[in-house]
Amino acid sequence: MAVDFDQSGVFREYAKISLGPSIGFITTPIFSNLSITAGGSYAPARGTTRVSVNVAAPVTVTLPPSGAGRDAAANPGDHVSLPVTVADVGGNAAAWPITIAAAAGDTVMGLPTIQITTNYGGHVFSTPVEGGPRVWTPIN
Repeated sequence: MAVDFDQSGVFREYAKISLGPSIGFITTPIFSNLSITAGGSYAPARGTTRVSVNVAAPVTVTLPPSGAGRDAAANPGDHVSLPVTVADVGGNAAAWPITIAAAAGDTVMGLPTIQITTNYGGHVFSTPVEGGPRVWTPIN
């Protein structure tokens, strides 16, 4: 069960993940929920695995950078890219589409933005393996 210890509204559940014998185990979030209850633009932190949108207003979610960005041995926690789920949990996307934007230098399926326009709709986004194109791809 995820507990919001700092009362920030962001729940994080951590686990140790092995990055192989050279680097060893790192502690990284395996579940981190960002609940959006007001319109506006949001940029979830790296490690956020779920974005729950429950608002009848325009919302833009900018995905974190898709590339690892740092050397795995020097900064192993920043090297792990977990899938990110963006979902309309309030059922308002048909009237108020949720815009999902890519970070600078990235794309979402080759586009700068896509939208969720179906009530209770959502996407699960994943990044390619190391060295591939900097693109978020829906895997749902």
